[in-house]
Amino acid sequence: MQAEDRGGGRQGTSSVSEAAAGRLPRSLLVGGLVWIGLVDAVLWWIYYRPARKVLFLDEWQYVWTAEGILAGGPASIFLIWPPAQATVVARAIEGFGGLEPAILAIQVWHTALFALSAWLLADLGRRLTGSPAAGALAGLLLLAHPSVLAFSHYLFAEAPHMALWLLSLWLPLRWRSGWAGRLAAAGAGAAWGSALLFRTLFGMAWVLYLPILRRPGPWRPVRAWLPTLLLDLALFLAVGLAVTLPARLDNLARFGEAKISDSSVFGLWVGLDESWRSDAYRDTNGIELRRYLESAETPAERRRIYLDRSRRLVERRGVWPVLRDKLSKQYFRLFSAKTNLVSQLPGDLCRGHIPSYRDPPPPVVAGLTLASHGVHLATLVAFAFGIVLWRRWRRPLALTVGGLLAYQLALYFVLHAESRYAVQLWPLLCLFAGWFLAALAPRWRDPLSPAAAAAIASAGRLRWALGTLLALLLAWFAFAGPYLDRMCS
Repeated sequence: MQAEDRGGGRQGTSSVSEAAAGRLPRSLLVGGLVWIGLVDAVLWWIYYRPARKVLFLDEWQYVWTAEGILAGGPASIFLIWPPAQATVVARAIEGFGGLEPAILAIQVWHTALFALSAWLLADLGRRLTGSPAAGALAGLLLLAHPSVLAFSHYLFAEAPHMALWLLSLWLPLRWRSGWAGRLAAAGAGAAWGSALLFRTLFGMAWVLYLPILRRPGPWRPVRAWLPTLLLDLALFLAVGLAVTLPARLDNLARFGEAKISDSSVFGLWVGLDESWRSDAYRDTNGIELRRYLESAETPAERRRIYLDRSRRLVERRGVWPVLRDKLSKQYFRLFSAKTNLVSQLPGDLCRGHIPSYRDPPPPVVAGLTLASHGVHLATLVAFAFGIVLWRRWRRPLALTVGGLLAYQLALYFVLHAESRYAVQLWPLLCLFAGWFLAALAPRWRDPLSPAAAAAIASAGRLRWALGTLLALLLAWFAFAGPYLDRMCS
């Protein structure tokens, strides 16, 4: 029979509906939640004992900007950082009477946002695969990674940005028809625009929302669905731009540019000049940023100067040597297992450790590092097999997810990359990883739809070989960087 795809397309299956696919065994679900709770408790403990963790990198910038906001200054500084996170920090300091209680309040808020992100990801995984088990595994994998969960404790904008862009994917799939679908498109635009106020990562990715904005139904005739799609897209963009309008108008008055922020040219320059495969190792980004800001009076002039410098650098080195150099560094930096959490734990300075946690017990440091590395590797390997064995790319959500994945990989090949930027990539990896792990559990009751289970069972040797090669490549990116950089040698 023909069963309607929950993601909006049509997928042939047997008489067993995908909606009846099996759920995650309760023991595994409880075990995953216990693991997450234990890791989170340890992260809370070492953050405040024996003394509060020192702020790290851009966390300082958010605090400084927040203090400026409270003194009557602007939320957007130098047109580099979006305004929302600094504004949140400022309002928390104002509302709770100081930085210390504000940090605690933001941590609680971020923890709730990560829980929301995991729930949204689990439901997106169910809609993508037809399997509640695969969706639940995707949500658990996201929070099971200590280095991802640690961002619920930091002042970085990762938690609100992730929750908002996942919400922007979920809304058009939750309500698909009539005026409810129209309102969902507008709500998705509001979530997308709000995400841009925290990080402008997906500012150019709006076209990738087209597959999920289209209503379910046959593809022909085009005139039956194209007007509705265009209307929903117009609502999506109009509401998204309206949400960002105050920030754009403020920057137009201050800098002469109606932008939320623009660090693209600076990111291009730093990305061209990456010296190491590991971030936080002999890091000169702060020095480069100061030089960038001192190069001219206005953001437009700075971009012009550094775009010209980037062009001259590529001409001097040659296009192919530059591309080879980027291939040898960018994805090592992006997928590195030496994450922000690991880098902030005690360790050798020559290995890129910038200890921000105040003397946590060595067994805890070793345990967190091992747990982070283990979940990091397991997710990358499961993702590698999942995406290679996945065949249902005609599903609207699959097209959007695949597009967002390719978009980020292309972006960080060109621009500056570091392990923190993989946090927004991680939910997409978990979707395919959760699907693959669910497929490996034949003793579960109907863990996947019959069509998906058949696709896994019939995968030829070539697909398994490609999955193995991709898994090895990602593992190489994750762990080989420090050794290739010859740290401490």
